[in-house]
Amino acid sequence: MASEKGVRTFWFFTVIVSAFFCKNVLAAFTIEQGYTVKNLYDTSGTYTAIGGLALDDGKLYFGNWTEIKSLDLAAGSILSQGTIGNSSDIAFVARNGGVTYTAFSTTSNSPYPYNFGYIDSSGLFVQKFIQHGIYDAAVNSQGELYIIANPDVLGSKIFKYDLGNDCLLEIADIGGYSGGIAFDSFDNLYYADQGIYNQRSGSILKFTAEQISGGGLFVDDAQSVLNITAGFLIFDEMDNLFATTGYGTSLAKYDVNLGVKIDDIASTSRLEFMSKLVFQDDYLYTFTTDYANYFSTVRQITIPEPATILLLGLAGIGLRRNRV
Repeated sequence: MASEKGVRTFWFFTVIVSAFFCKNVLAAFTIEQGYTVKNLYDTSGTYTAIGGLALDDGKLYFGNWTEIKSLDLAAGSILSQGTIGNSSDIAFVARNGGVTYTAFSTTSNSPYPYNFGYIDSSGLFVQKFIQHGIYDAAVNSQGELYIIANPDVLGSKIFKYDLGNDCLLEIADIGGYSGGIAFDSFDNLYYADQGIYNQRSGSILKFTAEQISGGGLFVDDAQSVLNITAGFLIFDEMDNLFATTGYGTSLAKYDVNLGVKIDDIASTSRLEFMSKLVFQDDYLYTFTTDYANYFSTVRQITIPEPATILLLGLAGIGLRRNRV
């Protein structure tokens, strides 16, 4: 079976080859009616991309090639939080207890080792250990950091970071390729299962807080709440799920209790793809990477109240009827 990174690398080079023939083509980001988008920062002109995204204390934190940076949402200023050295892939940036954690790889070769650690007060990266195949991370309300990885490309596993012993504790053995993880307000853990060819389809899996506190879990212990193959996930304060699908070309809002889509939010085309999601105070944050011209854009999407979207939709219907 092909490795996860191998599949991702194949897709990446397909994108790059396509981008070669589409150079200087303007990528398209489309926002649906009722939503608004604001571009906060981009790396155009640097030929670098962003990796990882976290939100804490009014600032967005993200990786950009050799640095971890912060964007002050009120002031709009960018600061360097520290250096990590040259990276081929930044899997995640996470904030926990005022500390910035990250995992990055310096090689594209199997078994895809990722350096896991944190940025210290002097802005230097402190490595704690190396873990193969890290994909995403999430922090629950108790300040516990969980990581999804595919060690030695043998199948995805969910780990809990043991701060006291500086190690990863295996929580769930899922198998297959890795997808994103997120917690709801009850500390239930959701995983974007990519499925396994000829064995199971992609879906959003739920492990309860009680389950993950005990560990020793397998995929059959999870509840499937949505039949979608998603990339990255995040919940709002009302426990609505936001997820990217189509390799990051679509973004939508879902009700995991009913197992249905609530609304389409945004889509991309022409080799631009959405990645990590974070949410706070009616704002959804993500970054997109334009592979035709190779730069990333940090975006803020305003999520209105459902009644507002309904009224705008009815107004749109009325306008269409008036044109007839």
